[in-house]
Amino acid sequence: MSYDTILLMDKKSTTELLQILKSTDSEAGLEEYVQRIDKPETQVKSFSEFLDSLPEFNDRKPSEIIRDSNIERTYGYQIFNGRKLPGRDKVIMISLALHLNLDMTQKALAAAKAPALYPRDRRDAIIIYAVEHGMSVDEACDLLDEFGEKILD
Repeated sequence: MSYDTILLMDKKSTTELLQILKSTDSEAGLEEYVQRIDKPETQVKSFSEFLDSLPEFNDRKPSEIIRDSNIERTYGYQIFNGRKLPGRDKVIMISLALHLNLDMTQKALAAAKAPALYPRDRRDAIIIYAVEHGMSVDEACDLLDEFGEKILD
């Protein structure tokens, strides 16, 4: 495994990382891979730190984001200042309100220690469609409801 491969690990998909692991033919290569994972710059930030790092978050007032995400005001501020860790649906709602793309939405879910959106799951597929088409929370909920799925809450 080359140093360049290791350096670009945080830009690779899970499938690509799995291929790297499968092709690793020595414990030294494995050690190099594992050490790269342990580096602080590759570790997931807390959700509030993740939000603070987003220009989409810092360019808007928290009250606007809370309103657009349909999250209860007090709870929203607790999420933003790091006192509460949001559940999966709340992260998705905030991501929709911020108009994050799918990659950034997946990173937001990881920062909140929530499962990623999975395209083989019916509800997740609808949410992925909503994210990719820049829908609002209300539009995404309407779409979920049209397909008989539980709305975001």
